[in-house]
Amino acid sequence: MALNGYDDEMRDYPHSRSIESIKNLAKVRGNQVGMRLAEAFEVVRKIER
Repeated sequence: MALNGYDDEMRDYPHSRSIESIKNLAKVRGNQVGMRLAEAFEVVRKIER
């Protein structure tokens, strides 16, 4: 639903900014961690206390 706010940025499949491609990537990321869907992220700064 959040991607619907980026209507001008979205493209038709098989473009990487298509809804179908984004869902497929979420499935791949999910498979990598044993979940149905997941997002990858990178820790940019870790704050130790």
